[in-house]
Amino acid sequence: MEIKSRFPFFRKNNYTYLDSSATTQVPDVVIQGVAQTLEYRGNPNRSAHAPAARNAELIDRARNVVGSFIGAKSEEIVFTNNTTDSINLAIDSILDHVNDHDIVLISIAEHHSNMLPYLKCVKNGAKIKFVGVKSGIIEPDEVKSALTQKTKIVAVAHCSNVLGNINDVEKIGAIVKEHNPDIFYIVDGAQAVAHIPVDVKKIRADFYAFSGHKMYAPDGIGVLYVNDKIHHLITPARAGGGTVKNVALTFENQHAIISPDYHQSLLILEGGTANVSNIVGLGKAVGFIRSLGFDWIRKHEIKLTELLLEELSKVKDVVIFGPKDINKKIGVVSFGIKNGKLEELGNHLSSEKVCVRYGAHCAFPLAENLGGESLRVSFGVYNDEDDIGHFISALRYYFDKVSGRIKNPNLEILKHIPYSKHSHIVNSKRAVADLILNAVHKAKETEVVVMGGHFLGIPDLQENKFWPSIKPMLPERLHGLLEEFGMTSFPIFTLDVATDIVSSLKKEGVKAKLLIIANDTTGINELRLSSANKENKTAEQYRDDLLVSFAGKNGVPEIYEQMLEKKRLSKGDIITYGDFHFFRETLLRSAFKNFVGKNKGFFDGLIDYKVENDDEIDMSIGILDNQEIKTCTFDTFHSKTGGKFCIVEVAELAAELFGVSSKVKFEYLNEKVKKPKTDLADKIFVMLSPAMCNNAVNSSAELYIKLFLRGNKTGSFKFFNLPFGPNAETTLKTGLEITEIADR
Repeated sequence: MEIKSRFPFFRKNNYTYLDSSATTQVPDVVIQGVAQTLEYRGNPNRSAHAPAARNAELIDRARNVVGSFIGAKSEEIVFTNNTTDSINLAIDSILDHVNDHDIVLISIAEHHSNMLPYLKCVKNGAKIKFVGVKSGIIEPDEVKSALTQKTKIVAVAHCSNVLGNINDVEKIGAIVKEHNPDIFYIVDGAQAVAHIPVDVKKIRADFYAFSGHKMYAPDGIGVLYVNDKIHHLITPARAGGGTVKNVALTFENQHAIISPDYHQSLLILEGGTANVSNIVGLGKAVGFIRSLGFDWIRKHEIKLTELLLEELSKVKDVVIFGPKDINKKIGVVSFGIKNGKLEELGNHLSSEKVCVRYGAHCAFPLAENLGGESLRVSFGVYNDEDDIGHFISALRYYFDKVSGRIKNPNLEILKHIPYSKHSHIVNSKRAVADLILNAVHKAKETEVVVMGGHFLGIPDLQENKFWPSIKPMLPERLHGLLEEFGMTSFPIFTLDVATDIVSSLKKEGVKAKLLIIANDTTGINELRLSSANKENKTAEQYRDDLLVSFAGKNGVPEIYEQMLEKKRLSKGDIITYGDFHFFRETLLRSAFKNFVGKNKGFFDGLIDYKVENDDEIDMSIGILDNQEIKTCTFDTFHSKTGGKFCIVEVAELAAELFGVSSKVKFEYLNEKVKKPKTDLADKIFVMLSPAMCNNAVNSSAELYIKLFLRGNKTGSFKFFNLPFGPNAETTLKTGLEITEIADR
C-alpha cells in the first residue's frame, strides 16, 4: 500500500500537492488520534475524574514522545500554537535579560517569524545585526566574525523555507557557545523536523521551535524546546491557570498585592487549558514519521529532488535558486522565471490542480537578495515521481502557451475537460465486490464490464515460442519468469476476483460482463530478433502460437472454464472480439493509431506518433495531465510494457466497449466504436491490472473521458483500476489501493 493512500486528502481528491513546506497533509493515524481524544473529553491537570486523568496522561505521553524525537527531556518541552508562537514565547521569556546596546544576530534568509519577534528586543535598546548567506546557506565563519561581547541572541533557521538549504546549526552552535556560553542560541526548526533527524543537545540550542502542521500533525499545535540549563532564567511569559502552585493576596490601604507562587518548571509558559487533541495528534505524527524512518525519508527526498532539478534544468525559461548540492538541501526547490508572470504561472498551476506556492514566502529580505519572488516546490513523504511529472507537464504547457508554441486550439479545450479521481483501500474480495456494487445507482440503466485474467507471453528460448503467463499452463522450468513479468498468481487470482464481482452484480439484477485482454506485444520483437529464432519466425507467428495456446479447443483455458462454472458463469459471460474470447493489445493499438492518422488535422500537436532511433515508434499525448509516463522494462530481452501505448490501447478499448458521446464529432471513427458492446446510459469499467502499469492504466481513463466523452451530460462513466502485484493474493490482503476515475 502506497504512503499516499494513508492520507484521506489523496484518497478523496485529485490534486498534485507540492506545498508541504507551507502545510503537510495529515495521515489517518493522526486524524484517528485526534478524533478519539475529542470523543473523551476531560480537562487535564484540573479535574480529578477519569477522563481528565486520562487526558493528562496522554499529554505526558506526547511530551515524552516529542522530547525523545529531538533528543530532549520531556521537562524541556513546551506546547505552543505554532513556530511563530514558540519564537515569540522564547523572546518574551528572556526579554528581562535583554539590555541596551545588546546585539541580536540573525541572517537575511530568515522567515519573518524568526525576524520580526526580535523587534521586542529593540524596544529594550538592543540592536539587530544581519549576516549574509552564500547560495542561501549561512556560513558558520560569517557568524563567528559577527560575534561581539554585546551579542545576546543568535537566531538561525535549521533549514530555509525558501531554498531548502540545511544550515550547519551544530557548527554554528559550537561557535556561539565557545564565544560566550551565555548567548541565547535560538533555532527555527519548522522546516527541519519532518525531513532530517534533530538532536537539540548536539546543536547546543537554548531554544528550538517547530510546528505540527509542517510535520503531518494538526494545525494550531507547536513546540518550544527550552534547554534545562537556562530554566532558571525563564520568566512567566504566559501566566494563568496551571502556572502557579498558589496565589496570595495582600491588602494595603487603597490597593492589593497579588503574590503568585509559580511552578519551578516550564509550566509557567503553558498557561490555560491544554490543546489536548492536537497535542495527541502531534505525538501520533511523530510516531508516523518514525515508522517511515529518516533514512528512508532522506533517500526518498533526495531521489525526488534530483529528478526535479534534472527536469527543471531542461526548461530554459526557469532560473533555479539556492544550492544545487542535494546533500545540503531538504526537498524544497524554488525558481524564478524568464518568460511570463509568476502570479500567472501560479494560477495556471492551480487550474491544473497542482498545489505550489509563489511569492516571497514570508521572507522579503531574502527575496530581495535573490532578485525577486519565486515559485516553490516542496515535498512530503507522500510525493512521488508522478507528481513531478504532472508538475513539469503543466509548467512546460504554460511556457509553450505564453511563447505561442501551441497552434492547435483543440489542445486547450481537451486538456481542461474535468474529471474526478479518488481512491479506496480494500483488503478482501468481498470488499472489492461491495465497492463496485455500491457504485451502481440505477441497476437497470447500468452496465459493468470487469477485466480479469489478463495474460501476456512468457518467452521460451529453448522452444522458440511464447507460453501464456498462467502457471498451470507453463513448463516448470519457466516458472521463475512469472515473478519478473508480474504474473506469478496474477491471471488466475484476478479472474477469480473478476468472476466474484460479475456474479455479485448479476445477483442484484445488474448487467455485467467479463473481459479478458491478451498482451500479445511484450517481448515479441525481442525474441524474433534474438539468436533463439533459428526458424526465422515472424512476429505474427509468435502471436498466433501464444493465442492458440491460450484459447485451446474451447476459446479459453480449461482452468478459466472451471472458475467460471464455480461462480455459475459461462463463456457467454465473456465479451467476445470477433471469434475470440479475448481482446488483443496489438489490434487495439493499431486501431487507435489508425484513428489518429485519419483525423490528423484534429490531432496535430495533441497526439503525435514519431519514429525514434532504431526505427522505434514513440508518441506524445499532449492532453494528459502528466506527460511523464513510466514504461516498465524487463531483464529478459529488455522487453517493455506499460507506457503511452498502454494508455491509448485501453482508451481505444473503452471506446469500443462504451462508445462516444453524441456531442463528439470526428471525421473518422471505426465501426467498433460506432457500435459499442454496451448501450446503457451508465457505464462502469473495472480493470484488474498489473501494478507495474498502474499510472498508464489510470491515464487511459483520463484520455477516454477527455477524448470520447468531453463533458457528456447523458449518463455517467466510472472507471475502477485495481493494480495487483505478481503475488496478487498478498496485494489484496495487505491493502489494495483502488483508483476511481469518473467523468463527473
